[in-house]
Amino acid sequence: IGTSTIIAGVMNTCGYNGDGFGVYLNSPSDLFVDKSTGDIYFADTGNNIIRKIRSDGYVETVAGNYYASSCSSEVEATYTGPATGACLSHPSAIFPDFSLGFYIADTNNYLVRRVDISATPTISTVAGNGTPGSPSPGYPANTSPLQGPTDLYYSNSILYIVDNNELWFINSGYLYSPSPMLSASLISGDTSNLYWVEYGNTIKMASYLNVISGAVSPSLVAGKDVPHPDFHSGDGGSAIYASFDDPGGIGVYRGDVYILERLLCSLYRISAQTGTIERIAGNGTPDYYCTPSIPLSGASSQPVFLNPSDISIDKEGSIFVADQFAVRKVD
Repeated sequence: IGTSTIIAGVMNTCGYNGDGFGVYLNSPSDLFVDKSTGDIYFADTGNNIIRKIRSDGYVETVAGNYYASSCSSEVEATYTGPATGACLSHPSAIFPDFSLGFYIADTNNYLVRRVDISATPTISTVAGNGTPGSPSPGYPANTSPLQGPTDLYYSNSILYIVDNNELWFINSGYLYSPSPMLSASLISGDTSNLYWVEYGNTIKMASYLNVISGAVSPSLVAGKDVPHPDFHSGDGGSAIYASFDDPGGIGVYRGDVYILERLLCSLYRISAQTGTIERIAGNGTPDYYCTPSIPLSGASSQPVFLNPSDISIDKEGSIFVADQFAVRKVD
């Protein structure tokens, strides 16, 4: 990994100037790559919209109308219709359902919503009733309150939700929690296992069946299992002895686990073969505006991030990063 390319956004310019080329972004926070088309969808969180980057670089809005403050969360919970007619409020996570649709964690509306992109995008509510409150396990998901969902993952017809740092899941339209309840701030997965960040420091995993069966027995992937150490350590050594500062994104590709450290403006990889952790992008500087990095592993340069918030990995292993003003591709 040696370079990063801005594929959407204008550096040092934060705002909204409509769709097209050369668009402004406002704190993009989550993204995914449509594996069938190569289009990149991302949550333009500060603008309260979901956007798509086409292969030619054109950026278009697919959900949200930019006017979150003018709408009621309870009204939004009942809205079904054109996706660009919805009032999203601080959408902080998105994830595809691999059936011509994707889910949105509509955080400040206390909802999880689905956008159907099979034709003109339409939106509907799958979880939450628009009022903040503790979720109701065992009830229809779209009648239960939520406290503000912040991350999503979908696998084998099960939608996993992080709500108020707790892991929940929807199965056949009903909302459930694992037993015991799992603390989680971020989630990701592969073909067999769900991964989550616990207490902001520890990465754990369990099989999907284990998570939904009611008897979770997680395995430790990385971290010292000490809540909130507020520092990063352990690079080059075994990941289970590492500490994390402020993870902002997690991804899994061919068994390797990738973790984005927001305050360090850096991306780390945990090797599936050796279990060791290494910094592969960024300069490790705990600074809001990161300075140029020292080349690593013989690379001519290293990607420099400003305020990275999440990552996505496509089927070829390319890594995409949601940064302060831009969406970047890391090579």
